[in-house]
Amino acid sequence: MINPFLPVPIEICNFNFGCQSYVLRDDLSHSEISGNKYRKLKYVMSSIMKSGAKGIITFGGPFSNHIYSTAAYANLLGLESIGIIRGEDDKDNPTLKFARSRNMRLYFVSRSAYRLKQESSEIKALLLSNPDHEIVDEGGEHPLAFVGLKEIVDEIEDQKMIPDYIAISAGTGTTAAGILRAVCDKRWKTKIIVISPMKNKVLMDKIISISDRKFHSDQLVFIDEFAGNGYAKVSEELIRFMYTFYEVTRIKLDQIYTAKLVHGLYQLSLRNFFKPNDTLLWIHTGGLQGIEGYNYMMHKLGKGSAIKY
Repeated sequence: MINPFLPVPIEICNFNFGCQSYVLRDDLSHSEISGNKYRKLKYVMSSIMKSGAKGIITFGGPFSNHIYSTAAYANLLGLESIGIIRGEDDKDNPTLKFARSRNMRLYFVSRSAYRLKQESSEIKALLLSNPDHEIVDEGGEHPLAFVGLKEIVDEIEDQKMIPDYIAISAGTGTTAAGILRAVCDKRWKTKIIVISPMKNKVLMDKIISISDRKFHSDQLVFIDEFAGNGYAKVSEELIRFMYTFYEVTRIKLDQIYTAKLVHGLYQLSLRNFFKPNDTLLWIHTGGLQGIEGYNYMMHKLGKGSAIKY
């Protein structure tokens, strides 16, 4: 699939991070398959098309950006898609409604089975019954994902930039590992700041492992102290920051990943982490569809504030 939206722009980020700051607008890479989701799936989907497989089987939570994007991408290419979803069905969930509208078949499994993935007899039976589908792990974790992620760094280089810092959020760690791998291959001295939306030091070890590269010990800066109360936990302070950031930059953030990333960078700037002459490039990984899911849950539970840009 030829994507007319690539390469995405690198824009000056007019927000005070205490240095020269820029944003790579990967949220503009596609209207339905935005950000790192498109990058990770691009060559997986190309391989499926060439192999003659019928489609793709993948995993995700009920509000997963990856499930949303995979359903859209497969549908555009005329491929079948199957989503194995953690937990129970909810016909009103906007992410699942979208996936169904793009012809993804959804199967719901218990949280215990989901944790076991292919070691679960339930999931194993489902995979065996669809042998002509490529299996992709949650978050788009797949060897071919790194080919697409490398193109992000290629585009940065093509736009005549070698930043001092590249900052990114992390879910499964695949994107962070891909960026780190590509930077190492180019022999850049750029430091990769990974701001995790959850308290999870194991994630740092995973990023190091799957990046499969040797790098200077200070080149990966992993930070999980800005996770707040945990993954998908959103505070009123974070929502206020999202609004403030939008008023200044006109850039929308999602509450799970990019808001915690940018808020974390701002907290670092208050500690004088960055020097005035440093160049910071943060990657907007999309995921804005998650706002609708968050608002749906807040309404369903009758608590919290909706996010309204």
